[in-house]
Parts: sequence; C-alpha cells; structure tokens
Amino acid sequence: APVMLASSIQATLDNPYGMSKKAGEDLLFDYGRENNIKVLVYRFPNVFGKWCQPNYNSAVATFCHHIANGLPIQVNDPSVTLHLVYIDDVVEELIGALAGKEHREEKEQVKAFKDDVINVVK
Repeated sequence: APVMLASSIQATLDNPYGMSKKAGEDLLFDYGRENNIKVLVYRFPNVFGKWCQPNYNSAVATFCHHIANGLPIQVNDPSVTLHLVYIDDVVEELIGALAGKEHREEKEQVKAFKDDVINVVK
C-alpha cells in the first residue's frame, strides 16, 4: 500500500519548521526507496473552505469575517502572494490517489491542488 504524507509548502523555507517538514519528507522518501513502497508527499498551501473558522484555522475565513463584520484587517506584507487550495480539491486529489490517479508535480513530489493564487493588497 502507498504511504501518504501531508506536508507543507513551507518545506522549502530555511527555518526550523520548514527544515523539519523537509526532513520528514526525505525520511519517508528514503523509506519508500529502501522498501520499494510508493510514497506520496503532498505539500499543501493554505487550505480553505467550508467549516473553516475565523481566528482559528484559516486566514481566508478570518479575513472574510473581519471584512463582513467591519473589523480591522491586518496585512503584514502586501508583497506576499498567498497560495490557497480549496478543501474539495484536496479531497478530490486524495480520493484519486487512492485509485492510483494522483497528479505528480515532480518525480516524487505530488501536486495536490490547482494553483489558485490570491494577491493580498492593502
């Protein structure tokens, strides 16, 4: 059976969190090669969609909630491009992966999302 790891786009960053995500991916890829097991690593960006809660698990939900309720919004860096994936697209990809129809981005890295991008501006 294939092994799937939910990682993060932060695995490319040079900080402790990103380095730990990348190290986990590398360990799993090594395990897969050593044991001839299919490995799927999904580097998820910011996941959003139904059931997200503001001020808890979604920047999108928080942003929308604040705007809808006349609350102040905070943009720390207007030059940052926020990469998003809708939860239904994640679920669709994971169901496809169970059937052996995952979408590959690189040789070993799986792309689990359409590249939806929102540019946040002040």
